[in-house]
Amino acid sequence: MFEKLRRKNLQKQIDKALLNRDVSGRNGKIKSLAFLYNEDVISSVSEMKKIADVLNISEEQITFLSFVTFDKKNTSLTCEQFTNRDFSWKGDLKRKELKDFVHIQFDALVYFQDGSHEFLDIVAARSAAKFKIGLLNSDERIHDLMISVTAKEIDKAAQEIKKYLQIMGKLDI
Repeated sequence: MFEKLRRKNLQKQIDKALLNRDVSGRNGKIKSLAFLYNEDVISSVSEMKKIADVLNISEEQITFLSFVTFDKKNTSLTCEQFTNRDFSWKGDLKRKELKDFVHIQFDALVYFQDGSHEFLDIVAARSAAKFKIGLLNSDERIHDLMISVTAKEIDKAAQEIKKYLQIMGKLDI
């Protein structure tokens, strides 16, 4: 019962965030990059650093945030993590680090998740990132660019992202 109510509230929060999104900076060059992903699917940030390397973005300009299923024994020191416990039953963010992440105006947010994931979706929707890149079968309302690859195809994703960002004139390469 509560889980159904929580899911409905999360969806309302996503819809609200999408209505209030500021798209004024969407056409700028990309100099900073954030990665949002499910750690159950991608376990290493070094894989995603390949994308930043291909896009010629320095390591200081990269931020990682991952969703994990709650496990106290299995924490990552390489990036910030969040769980479903970091959301209230109304869909509000409870942790300061998560709130800080969504308020930072990254030049681009790369969202690595095949299909929909309610907790990743709400963070992506609320993110103040200027340009949002997602994968096939995720919520298209959230993203400005969607590429047709899976979350496991990181090398292919890097080439596709670079190709389309160059076409749009968003890279200084």
